[in-house]
Amino acid sequence: MMNSKAKKKWAWSWGKGIFLVYGLFVCGILFMVTAAVRQKIDLVDPDYYARELVYQQQIDKMKRSNALPEPLTIKVEKDNIVLHFPFSGDSVSGMVDLFRPSDALHDRKIEILAGVDGKMYIPVQDLHPGAYRIKVDWMCQGISYFDEQVLVIQSVH
Repeated sequence: MMNSKAKKKWAWSWGKGIFLVYGLFVCGILFMVTAAVRQKIDLVDPDYYARELVYQQQIDKMKRSNALPEPLTIKVEKDNIVLHFPFSGDSVSGMVDLFRPSDALHDRKIEILAGVDGKMYIPVQDLHPGAYRIKVDWMCQGISYFDEQVLVIQSVH
């Protein structure tokens, strides 16, 4: 008789099972909320809404850039990213945005300073290896253009 009372004391019941299921559910939800709060989220652009409102201007710049007989070329040569503008360098102005999708801390904005040959050199040793989206918003003779290209920077030794 003592054994049956000891068994009943530790017996599994529906109430304990339901309590255990709900307890595990609450623990799982708390884990998911904690993981979601700790997740680092880098927006493509912090002011994306304002940029969306003027996106038609961006489309017009891209159309003008695509209509050029000799387009802007962007290449990685040795230890530099080389931008070759179709116009002489002294008449070109604007900004180069090196956007790193995987980490906003490695984004760079550089003012366009092209030589007389229309080339601009950006050293890659200052950049972390990985994929970059290069956005070039440039102007020449009062006409604005926009070019974009994805480049992968290899580790520089």
